[in-house]
Amino acid sequence: MVVSKLKNFYHRYERHIGTLTIVIGFVFDNLTLRNASINTQTQVFLLYLVLSAVSILFLHFLESKDGRKEKSETLYFWVFLLMQFSIGALFSMFFVFYSRGFALSASWPFLLLLFANLVGNELFKKYYTRLSLQVSLFFLGIFSFFIYYIPVILHEMSDKVFIYSGLASLLSWFIFMRLLDLVSFKKTNKSRIRIIIGVLSVYVLINIFYFTNLIPPVPLVMKDGGVYHNFSINDQGDYIVYHEPTTLWENLLNEYPVYHRVFGESVYVVTSVYAPSELGTQIIHDWQYYDTASKKWISASKIVVPIVGGREGGYRFYSLKQNLTAGNWRVDVETLRGQNISRIKFEIVDATSTPNLEQVTY
Repeated sequence: MVVSKLKNFYHRYERHIGTLTIVIGFVFDNLTLRNASINTQTQVFLLYLVLSAVSILFLHFLESKDGRKEKSETLYFWVFLLMQFSIGALFSMFFVFYSRGFALSASWPFLLLLFANLVGNELFKKYYTRLSLQVSLFFLGIFSFFIYYIPVILHEMSDKVFIYSGLASLLSWFIFMRLLDLVSFKKTNKSRIRIIIGVLSVYVLINIFYFTNLIPPVPLVMKDGGVYHNFSINDQGDYIVYHEPTTLWENLLNEYPVYHRVFGESVYVVTSVYAPSELGTQIIHDWQYYDTASKKWISASKIVVPIVGGREGGYRFYSLKQNLTAGNWRVDVETLRGQNISRIKFEIVDATSTPNLEQVTY
């Protein structure tokens, strides 16, 4: 009786429940993932992947065994909810994780793909009963997980490591398909061509995104960064810099915060990029200015810095330039292959005196 009322309530307010779930899940994942360790994130990702796999397998076991007869309707309802919850939670976490500290203009197609799956999971539930779609989404989750986790365990970021991620994803999918054959061979065999087309489409699409630098360079995460006046290192090894204070309203209105530069003053950009322990790679500060004549961004210099992961607050490094021309500038924080980690924007304005400054410690 209670289950029946719950099912009626769910189906009556399904659309509103789905929208509310997206908002609550997104806020919760954003708050919990922001400060979670790599180990914690990995454990939660694995939990949702396992829940997704088990619920899909059990769902089709019930269909194969009972043909969704009345006696299994209640169990089917709960297993279907579990599948939607685990897949939705998985893509919510991936979206939050992949979107931290990077320039939206660089990686929006991949994030749009993750967000579309997150929203679609809640708003288009009737399509999620299709086995081919369920397996394709599950494969996207597996691939998204290995893209970030294989570099963590190999302590390296490279094209070779990305290829390993793809191979690990295909192997996991192959094992999952064998399990599907065991629980529901007839339905799996009937959908096999659509499943293969769906999975290969996801595999090709993710490879296109990666080799065109449309995937954020996880597990690297921008922790902090900005443009500053002056620079020094104290006895404890902390970076001491000074910035021009701004209000929240000014930050919202000004795409390029103003940097009042006195003649002859050096301009410093300091960044802190988190990488997992023992992961070694190289980061680039690409200083660019906007050329009003050609209406293009021109690279003025690229400064390469090797980093090693492990510091919770991120690996700190800085670069500086002198005699900058007035106008709009930006510093792209990138990997060697051009994946954008973050972007720092500012406008150089000539000044006769140094403005009031606030101290910042890294």
